[in-house]
Amino acid sequence: MDTKEDILMGWKIPEFTKHKRGRWWYIIATIIVLAILIYAVWTKDYLIALLTILLILVMFINEIREPGEVFFGLTHEGVVIENNLVRFQDVEKFWFIKAGKENIILYIDFKNLMRPRIAIPTDVEHVEQVFEIMSDHVEFDEQAVHLPATDRMNKWMKM
Repeated sequence: MDTKEDILMGWKIPEFTKHKRGRWWYIIATIIVLAILIYAVWTKDYLIALLTILLILVMFINEIREPGEVFFGLTHEGVVIENNLVRFQDVEKFWFIKAGKENIILYIDFKNLMRPRIAIPTDVEHVEQVFEIMSDHVEFDEQAVHLPATDRMNKWMKM
């Protein structure tokens, strides 16, 4: 991994997005979970029941804890997330999506389909420098202008 001197730029990002959920969100979520559990028990599909309970447990843990901060940085060799270096040769493409007046999200897609796309919140003033560093090594996706469907759905569902 690169040393601190090799990092061209970096900043702290939240570990995950914490959504504000109203009372109706919890009521609807409870009804959906109960329906899934009843259906799973009725069809004797106990694995679905177990997975649903585990999902609720993970969501509960994320609900009660505050997101930590993770270091994100760029080097000449790749992207640094906390202490892990992902080399530019493993990155397929990147793009930016505007998310409000002051915030822009940097999306990074990887060549390995098993590695999920990452979304890095950034400030407007970082965009040009990030673009200059990354575009020397990775394809910039000019076609991407909207949030990916999975992110739109997560935002809508407050997940």
